[in-house]
Amino acid sequence: MAATGRYALELIAGGPDGDGWLAGIRILLDPGWKTYWRMPGDAGIPPEFNFESSRGVGEVEVLYPLPRRMRDEGGETVGYADEVVFPVRFMATGEDARLSLTANLGICEDICIPVMAEAEIDVGAPASSSAETALIARWLAKVPARGEPVIRAWAEAPDLLAVSLADAASDIFVEGPDGAYFHVPRFSADGREARLKVSGLSETMQLRGASLRLTVALAEGGLEQTMTVG
Repeated sequence: MAATGRYALELIAGGPDGDGWLAGIRILLDPGWKTYWRMPGDAGIPPEFNFESSRGVGEVEVLYPLPRRMRDEGGETVGYADEVVFPVRFMATGEDARLSLTANLGICEDICIPVMAEAEIDVGAPASSSAETALIARWLAKVPARGEPVIRAWAEAPDLLAVSLADAASDIFVEGPDGAYFHVPRFSADGREARLKVSGLSETMQLRGASLRLTVALAEGGLEQTMTVG
């Protein structure tokens, strides 16, 4: 386990997963500290997970549980506090396979600190405990599923995205053109329509026609959808 006074990171084994294997990147954070989602907001640092040093391991996919939106002195951020487990699905190509991780993260209280941590596990070794297997499963259930929560998305102004939803939502996280940040949505009274102010669009970027990945937080979890702005 890689640990400092602010956080600890470890790889935990989850055992077989269909034709492949399951693991988890577990990050524990001191009270008041946080780390970030793949879209970190307007002031965070997105995580980078590198598995190039692994042995006998093929394709690796890191999954991102539904985050929450937070505020600090730097502005709006999107991520996790206290604890997060990023489930990892991967294929093993040898009997002596080893999954090796180098992680570059932003760890933040009031000021963001970039950190690097390393961890590894032997593939095929039993999970450290049934509790860790259950922990990965619990966080895997928090990963947004593919779906169609958004009926329509359109540019109401050059820097304002409007969204019509199939069901009431509590938040919408939008990934789009590089450098653009979609701020906290303003919802209608029934929660089924929202408007998001967009900052960071350059003069050559157009909101209309842009391809967006939208992650919608619903009462029962999250749904993810890719669509083009009308």
